[in-house]
Amino acid sequence: VKCMHQHGYTHRDIKLENVLLKKNDEHASINGEMYSSDMTPVLMDFGSAGPVSVTPRTRSILLSIVDEASVNSTVSYRAPELFDGGARHGDNEPDIDGKVDVWSLGCLLFGMMYGVSPFECEFRGEDTRVVECSQLRVLCNIPDPQPHTILSTRYEIYMLQFVKFILVHDRSKRPTLEQVSVKCDELLSQSCGAQKRTLFDHPCESV
Repeated sequence: VKCMHQHGYTHRDIKLENVLLKKNDEHASINGEMYSSDMTPVLMDFGSAGPVSVTPRTRSILLSIVDEASVNSTVSYRAPELFDGGARHGDNEPDIDGKVDVWSLGCLLFGMMYGVSPFECEFRGEDTRVVECSQLRVLCNIPDPQPHTILSTRYEIYMLQFVKFILVHDRSKRPTLEQVSVKCDELLSQSCGAQKRTLFDHPCESV
């Protein structure tokens, strides 16, 4: 994803179904420590790709953004700004940029944890229900497993915090891909037995 952004493109349809796993014998490095990696994720299906940055200044641009997203981007992984062209903040509207893929990555991570995007998911006791996704549902909060259930203890609390750190509806406040990468490295270090520290004590800073 970072490579795509560096070359001027966003994917715009990152989802579970568009990630394959390639078997290999390579090793991954986390803070200088080497760990075996049996599988390498491979992103596929670039028919949805668009420019890494679009300035939504005119009605025709807004309509084009919405139309292209409605055809090429899966609803339950689609960033909020791709539903309305980002027309919410008037003349000071920030560009639509690589943060659309950041949003999708947050949905992807939640899907890896619970099997579906957070916007087509309902937790009911010990069950995860798949529900129809809509623009209105995408604007809702990220669902939490109900307390005192097996689902609520499946992952450490910081995993769901990480998802919520990514899935910020206001794209001007949503973290960049680089900021997500830094948090991910911290999370991996923590899970691999490195020095324990709270990952979300500080607000997101610009890089």
